[in-house]
Amino acid sequence: MFPPREPPVRYRASIPTDWLEIVLDEGRNRQVRRMTAAVGLPTLRLVRVGIGPWTLDDLAAGESRLVAADEAVRTLGEPRQDGRRRRHPDR
Repeated sequence: MFPPREPPVRYRASIPTDWLEIVLDEGRNRQVRRMTAAVGLPTLRLVRVGIGPWTLDDLAAGESRLVAADEAVRTLGEPRQDGRRRRHPDR
C-alpha cells in the first residue's frame, strides 16, 4: 500500500496495527490523532492521500504534479493577506 516508513514504526505486541481510512471535510490540528486515541487506537502513521479533488492515486512515491494557479484558487479559494487561504466560497 505505502512504502516502508523510515525510521520504521516501533512494533508493540499489545497495540493494534490496523489501517483506518478517515475522510474529513475540514480537519483541525491533530484531530485524527485525538479521535483514534479516544477509542484506544493510537495513530502510528498518518498519510494524507488527497486534498479536495487532488489525490495521490496516479503518483509514484516521490513524484509530484504541478497545479495551475487558477485551478488552486478555484479549489482552495483566494489567499489571504497573511498568506493563509480563505475558506472556499462553496463551503
